Amino acid sequence: CSCFAQSTMRTFIFLWLCLPQAIAALSYSKISSGLTDVPNDIPPGVTQVILRGNRITTIKDNAFSAYAELTDINLWSNRISSISHLAFDGCPIKTLYLLDNQLTDFPNLDAIGSSLVTLYIGQNHLDNASASDFVNLSSLQYLFMDYARSLPADLAFTSGFQKVRLLSLLGTGLHGLTTQFQSLQTMTHLYVSGGTFNSDPTTDGQFQGSGGIVHLRLENMGMKKFPQIPQLAQTLQTLNVYSNIFEEPLTYEHFSDYKKLVTLNMAACELSTFPNISPLNNTLQSLDLSRNNFSSIPDDMLDGFSNLERANLDENTLGSIANWSDAFVNVMELSIQNNKIGIVVCRDEAI
Repeated sequence: CSCFAQSTMRTFIFLWLCLPQAIAALSYSKISSGLTDVPNDIPPGVTQVILRGNRITTIKDNAFSAYAELTDINLWSNRISSISHLAFDGCPIKTLYLLDNQLTDFPNLDAIGSSLVTLYIGQNHLDNASASDFVNLSSLQYLFMDYARSLPADLAFTSGFQKVRLLSLLGTGLHGLTTQFQSLQTMTHLYVSGGTFNSDPTTDGQFQGSGGIVHLRLENMGMKKFPQIPQLAQTLQTLNVYSNIFEEPLTYEHFSDYKKLVTLNMAACELSTFPNISPLNNTLQSLDLSRNNFSSIPDDMLDGFSNLERANLDENTLGSIANWSDAFVNVMELSIQNNKIGIVVCRDEAI
């Protein structure tokens, strides 16, 4: 028994000493090191390469082809303007960071189209991107193009999007959107900001065939009328319409189709009247109505919101909130900074 115990202890000590080194060897990192090219001392068994914040301008033929186990490449914040179509040939890349570079053409990533799951390519000037660039990205599920401000206005996202679940176009400034988001059958997360739709209000027709969207962000999209999306509303759990200036009042009917909504963000919408969100009383957990202009909350408006956990009412002109404890009975996080509240009444008692 003692020999077995000693052998087990030696094995444990060996693993304890060597395993961290083996794990560390799987990742290669040179961040902000002044590199102008892909280094040649990357170990052959590496699975992750991080070259963020360097001065690399070109990714040449077969730059990473020697690394047959490589699944994650981070080239964030370099000066890359050109990527060879053979740069990643032979690599099973799943995650690729190309954001904050100097790309004007969407790179040809066909060589890793069958393996690439997540692509970050925002903060580039992709003037020449087209739907054909996505056709062979058959495994792509998460596409982040945030702040790629030069995207063509007519860029459609239907080609090659067999599996895409998340599309993020925050800050892209796409204007006159019409059918770009139709027939995205696998899409569950859609984030857009800084542009416009071709019609107001936004309707279900602009998302036809994309009825599985669960999380929708339409921030600063120049909307004056609240979206009329009764079909899409059935599946939504998150609706973020931050910084749109809606015509008022927002009534019961505006929210009556939302059967599963958990999170609602209507911050910075210049609302002077508290919206009638009572249809959401059984599902809503998080509410953001900060940076608006309403001075009161109608009596009983928030009664019955038994699932509400977070409420942000900062930067309004609220003078008081009656029946405080009834309205926020289960709230764990309540923020009311920069209002005019002097007295809070809770069950008819000043506190």
